Amino acid sequence: MTLVGGHVVPFISLRLVPNEGHIHLYLDGGLVSMSTGLTADVSTRPGTHELVAEFVAVDHGSFDPRVTATTTFSVTP
Repeated sequence: MTLVGGHVVPFISLRLVPNEGHIHLYLDGGLVSMSTGLTADVSTRPGTHELVAEFVAVDHGSFDPRVTATTTFSVTP
């Protein structure tokens, strides 16, 4: 994944900065990872799935507007 205009930081804070945060990954609507990097491993069962990556603020809150990337993929048995 690539993030343009933002900085992924390894801390949580209530001091919000408009371009600092971390990544939340949602697989089929459920949170599967909160990452301070741009790579992550996820496991799932065979079938078609939706993965959403959201760049969130350092307090875990969504930016307004939300900063997301979505992809659909299939896993074969």
